Amino acid sequence: MDAHYTRHVEGRNLHKPPTFVVPGFAEDASSFEKFANDLSHNNHNVFVTEHPRGKDERQQARERIDATIDQAREWYKQNRPDIDPVHLEALFASLPQSLLEEAMFFIRIIEEEVKTTRKEPVEVVGHSQGAFTVVLAAFLRPDLFPNQENAQSTLLLMNPAGFTGREGIAESKALQAIGKVKESKEAKAREMVDDSWRTLKIMVDYSISQIASFIFRGNTKEAFKQMNEADKKAAGYVARNFLNGRIFQEGSDIANTDIVPFLEVVHGNGVRLAVMSDEKDSLFRSEKIEKRVSGLDYIELYKTDGEGHFLPVRAAKKASDKTHDILTRSGG
Repeated sequence: MDAHYTRHVEGRNLHKPPTFVVPGFAEDASSFEKFANDLSHNNHNVFVTEHPRGKDERQQARERIDATIDQAREWYKQNRPDIDPVHLEALFASLPQSLLEEAMFFIRIIEEEVKTTRKEPVEVVGHSQGAFTVVLAAFLRPDLFPNQENAQSTLLLMNPAGFTGREGIAESKALQAIGKVKESKEAKAREMVDDSWRTLKIMVDYSISQIASFIFRGNTKEAFKQMNEADKKAAGYVARNFLNGRIFQEGSDIANTDIVPFLEVVHGNGVRLAVMSDEKDSLFRSEKIEKRVSGLDYIELYKTDGEGHFLPVRAAKKASDKTHDILTRSGG
């Protein structure tokens, strides 16, 4: 894979297992440069990933989907006989298309980078949409997220998408998975209106969250300069993908897909799960995430009170210190 798909942060920690940082919607490696540098200074071997933004990258990702799902089926058959096969097929059927492409792309990245490292557990930090991406990657390729006697692979989900999505596996997908085609189509028709409304709401919330994160920092020249640069990136991505429907597909997948059924499986595979939620996040609200996580004792929940949804971009040092603290804890 070409080097521009990952950015390795140089440091004195090249012999440590990798820490992958996966940006969210309309973000890129440059947005997380300061966060990644600060994390590297905390003795992590950091790789910041990019997204499959072009047609060729997405096509390559799509071409690997069927084979990867078949590989996952075989792995779960051999290693997780406790999972109901019908439930597993429903999960495969409910994989959101745009997030699945992102996950396939990240899988390719992690495959190539771990070749040069020791076969040890990995650390992955996913922000926003990127959090869902890494969960799907761990669900589809559990072999890339190993655990050892005294160490687990860790997924840290930072201000994550998915906890405020439609709860449970979508009815139409579940029915489709067990072959009830007519009932599946009827259920899909009922879901479409709700899905469209939720998609519109999250896209509006995203825009408001991005603007508000700058305004509340103060009416300063530097703040507006940062806002202008971030808006250019986001606007450029939206402009390139508006007419082909990609933006609406991503918005729908983020708004309507529930992350928890996938997390349950990933946890059962032996992966440590942690969530960092900012109390000022106006996009994926902390109180909703806390309510959803309540009772799920396999998820460690940590709160921050700072820069809202874009914490790792707006307050990189604060975010990296908190990330380091979480990653180096043994759990709980």
